[in-house]
This record gives sequence, structure tokens and C-alpha cells, in this order.
Amino acid sequence: HKSEVNNAILAFTQDKIMLENGDFMDVEASDEVMDIVSNNLSAFRKTQERYLTLEELGATDIDSLLIDKRTELPYSTQIFNRHKALYVSLKTIKRPETKTDEINKAKMEAFIEDVRKLDSFQGKDLKSIWRKQKAVGGRYSSYNLLDLVLHQLNFKYNSKSSRYYNQG
Repeated sequence: HKSEVNNAILAFTQDKIMLENGDFMDVEASDEVMDIVSNNLSAFRKTQERYLTLEELGATDIDSLLIDKRTELPYSTQIFNRHKALYVSLKTIKRPETKTDEINKAKMEAFIEDVRKLDSFQGKDLKSIWRKQKAVGGRYSSYNLLDLVLHQLNFKYNSKSSRYYNQG
């Protein structure tokens, strides 16, 4: 139904970004889909904008980053911002575009290597490891650092000890 929904959003908005990124033009939206989109246009547009943002950052399996499979509802803005920050960091590591990106890439890689050497850590430990990089950590909250580590390394959380353990 994704193509139908995108087509319905486009029918109601004539959104330039969707026109440029749309590969769904030939799919006709059913009356039911048109009604649902019409009644929830703002939410559908926001989800579409978030999808395009993550796609531009190189994210894969974007639907799982936007929609909670358990509730079948979009994730909150807070969760979306965490996903976005992770993919901004990953893009900086993979494809730095500026001199500042190169500096940040080196700091993030050194940070990841320092964490890789640990047998275990608590979430709060990451901030002090990050500070060792003499990084100006404005956009790197403890959650952003944890997301980066868990994406790059194989650590698992143990709720009894409240620690993350290196799985090799």
C-alpha cells in the first residue's frame, strides 16, 4: 500500500519533493486509501518527509526505523531524531564531505576503537570515553553515542547488571 499512500499524498499536496522522488506515479490509490490519507494528511506527510531524510542519509530498511511494528504507529519525534543522528554520524564516517567531517570521522573512529577494547560498559561510561577524543560533543548525547556503538559493535545489554557486554 506504500505506493498507493504516496500517490494519495501527492494527489492532495502536489509536493515538489515527492514529485522529484516519486517512483509510484503509475499506482492508482483506492478510495479507501484516499480517505485515510485525506483524514490524516499531516501525519502521512511527516512520515514521508522523515522517510526521504533517512533515505538521503543512506539508511536501509527505513520502514522499520519509522514504524513501530508492535503498535503499527509511527515512532515519536524523539526516536526519529535518534535514528537521524545515527545516520548522520554513519554518513560522516563513510562519506565525509568537509574538513570538519574528516575531523569528526577520526574522532568517532577513535571512540569506537576505544569502546571495542572494553569487555563491558554502562551507558554513562560512553560520555567520558567520548570526552577523551577532545570532541566538542554538542550533538552527541549519551543516547547518540550508545546508538553508534550498538550499530558498529557487537555489545548486548544485560538488564540484571545494567551493563553492555562485548559479544566478540
